[in-house]
Amino acid sequence: MQHLAIILKDAGYTEILLGNLYIGGCSLDTHWSNINSGAVSYDFYVNTGDGWTSSKSDIQTGIDYADWDVITIQQVSQDSGRPTTFGNLQNIIDHVKKSQSDAKIYWHMTWAYQSGSSHSGFANYSKNQMTMYNAITGAVKEKVLTNASIDGFIPSGTAVQNFRGVYGDTLTRDGYHLSYGIGRYTAALMWYKQITGEDISGITAVPADYATEITRYLDEIKKAVHDAYAKPLETTGDFDQKDLYVMTDADREYLISLGLDPTKYEVLDLGIVYGAFYHSTSSPINSNYSELHRSESNSSQFIATSRFTSQSLPVGAIVKIADGYRYRLEGWQTMGSVNTLARLNNSTENFTVSADLYEKYNFIAFNISRVDGMNVSLKDGYAFRIYVPVTEPEAPVMTQDDIDYLTANGLNPDNYEKLDLDFTLFAYYNATSATTSNLICAGNSTSNNLFNYLGSRIISKTEMPVGSVIRVDSGYQYRPERFEELGEKPSKRGKNTKTEFVVADEEWWADYNYVGFNLAYKDTAIVSEEVGTHFVIYVPKAN
Repeated sequence: MQHLAIILKDAGYTEILLGNLYIGGCSLDTHWSNINSGAVSYDFYVNTGDGWTSSKSDIQTGIDYADWDVITIQQVSQDSGRPTTFGNLQNIIDHVKKSQSDAKIYWHMTWAYQSGSSHSGFANYSKNQMTMYNAITGAVKEKVLTNASIDGFIPSGTAVQNFRGVYGDTLTRDGYHLSYGIGRYTAALMWYKQITGEDISGITAVPADYATEITRYLDEIKKAVHDAYAKPLETTGDFDQKDLYVMTDADREYLISLGLDPTKYEVLDLGIVYGAFYHSTSSPINSNYSELHRSESNSSQFIATSRFTSQSLPVGAIVKIADGYRYRLEGWQTMGSVNTLARLNNSTENFTVSADLYEKYNFIAFNISRVDGMNVSLKDGYAFRIYVPVTEPEAPVMTQDDIDYLTANGLNPDNYEKLDLDFTLFAYYNATSATTSNLICAGNSTSNNLFNYLGSRIISKTEMPVGSVIRVDSGYQYRPERFEELGEKPSKRGKNTKTEFVVADEEWWADYNYVGFNLAYKDTAIVSEEVGTHFVIYVPKAN
């Protein structure tokens, strides 16, 4: 309700009275308890169009304050998608109607939390935004639309979700409360539209303190509200982040200006997260310095990339930042641990990735922000580009060393070919963990032992049939992580293997159908891509 009076005045209303009986995080059950006890537990805010005044009040004083046209009720946000918590809703409605029989009763439908929200109640929805949104709309269908005592509902949650689809997931200031400016204004416009039913296309008034940001997105806010009014329980389509990484004419022109051939580069998928940043010398969670800060007061001002290695962000890649933006390169020697070097400053300079960067860090990432300090939105995702050289994969080739190795082990080299293992740097499998057959790597994990391993791609038994030969050079070890089915935990995990010659027979495969390999030094030193050349699989040629 913070910005509702501004909108009403802009629409021509001169007789305005807004009231808000407020307790932070108040549930329906608590409201009902306070009705029965008469507890003076509310801040009662009143606005006649020129700002808010407040006083301490019980709930009945607020109800009796005026002949209200509309009285709204809502559930505490963490329970707004849990119909079993609505038991006292009818009791509250019946009590309100005794004093305000002519008032319309509206339900206020709240919004889902920001992805990554630290609110404990997010666990009610598996910490998933769309799960929460769908639960909220489900509760409305079950408990509101079926209640003849409720005259309508205000779909703020749908308006917010619609606007997230074009703005990004940073409409809250802490992961669950709406941001003071653009978040609250979106909800206010939804209140105006739903209560009055009037056209919103001519609304231009915005709060002065947030005018720049709101005005920039006013058309998008109006569309989000209009769509929510038309379809209050259906959110519009989300922005497709993949569109960020399509090579545009502007990208080609920039590369040409550097004397480069655009066909030999591609735009790197940054895996960006809106409303988050890294701080390599400051820890947000359990001393894990590689975790994202998502719920800080300034988190909404930042976009964070995924974490990269010298393999995923190679030497020769070109980093470009748009005018009006800046980035901070964050680096770590060990994932999950503090950066042992001084944290780098923000920069507005383009640069080419050089080898000395990876002499300092094993893992790097970027924070991107606007120079003007405004909150970021989906549009700002285009401001940071990384162009990586296109490399064509080369099929493994039998060398004289391979021929000599097979011959020395009594095998005919003409009957075998080398398997492409496609190793990922600083990555491994843990077959019995929650990740099962998903590769654990810098992009999805902050485990501090990542730099000890290379992880192969998943290989099927068809590709690596019985009779295949596994070779590991002296000084190296591997662990075969085998699975009956991908995505499911096996009955047990394979052991580390140092034997230099192994034939994958029926006993080796047992009941498994897939395998991924973790490769490491025997002494757990930091691996490089070169380590992958010391592990080979020879598979029988097809007849």
